[in-house]
Amino acid sequence: MAEQEGKQALMIQLPWTVPQQENTQAIILQQPNGQKVYLDLNHSTDTTAISSFVLSVIIALILGGFATWLAYWYGRKSFELTKQGFNLTLEQIGKSVEQTLNSNRELYQSQKDLQLMQIKSTHRQDWINNIRELFSEILIVRTKINIVIANNFSVQSKDKLIDYLVEFRKLTHKITLYLNPLEESSEVILSDMRKIDFLVTKYFNKDIIDNELDELSKILISKTLVQNIQKLLKKEWERVKKGE
Repeated sequence: MAEQEGKQALMIQLPWTVPQQENTQAIILQQPNGQKVYLDLNHSTDTTAISSFVLSVIIALILGGFATWLAYWYGRKSFELTKQGFNLTLEQIGKSVEQTLNSNRELYQSQKDLQLMQIKSTHRQDWINNIRELFSEILIVRTKINIVIANNFSVQSKDKLIDYLVEFRKLTHKITLYLNPLEESSEVILSDMRKIDFLVTKYFNKDIIDNELDELSKILISKTLVQNIQKLLKKEWERVKKGE
């Protein structure tokens, strides 16, 4: 009997052989009336864990929503800035192209005007050279007519006077085509030349009166015609220099 009790005292219970005990945590509150109140801590801990979990989820959702909104706002702002930069670049390119086109137009117009000016100057220079030659010839013929008349229109010089008068008229017609009768400087010269033709014709027909003969003698040696021609040529040369 004693031997069995000793064997029982030596028995060791292994953990898996011991029935599992419920892990219960409680707090005993002593009431004033002597009653004891037991609080189950396991139930309180589970509620706290669930509340913490729910709170964590809510906070995570809030932060996630804020992060999503922030990313959307930043992306939209970045897109707007990119769009503004693109539009600004397009505007600058458009202005640059427009400035280049305007510059090219101005350059083309300037070259065109310069070319036209050169053409006008060349033609006017040719005109001056031609009219100068005609004036020179008509002054020579005027001198020849004066010599014949100064010799009292002898029979031998009658044919020469006719030839000189024909040549004078021919040159007068050519000069008339070169000059503008609406310009005062041109009309003065043409008037002198018509006057010479009229008086020489009357002299040739011997129906000229003394006053007209005196006027013819003066106009054939007068420097007025030469001076008027010089004024006209100078005026035209000034136009050439100005490119008109």
